[in-house]
Amino acid sequence: MTPPELIAWNEANAEINDNEFIVAQCHLNMDALRLLEDVLDSMEYLASMNDKELYELRNKHIDRFNELFKEQGEQL
Repeated sequence: MTPPELIAWNEANAEINDNEFIVAQCHLNMDALRLLEDVLDSMEYLASMNDKELYELRNKHIDRFNELFKEQGEQL
């Protein structure tokens, strides 16, 4: 390749890499938006619960965490 051809080839590859980067960034942004939507849905669900329901949900998750912690200790 001559220097002008090499320069043109490098520029074309740089443009392709830039486009690939932009596409990858768009996919990451879409994933982040989906995650945010899930978080907002969860917050809306929690906001609709009364204190007793929240307390029961909290205890359920604490119990599950304790079970997992115990299982991990047994596996060691």
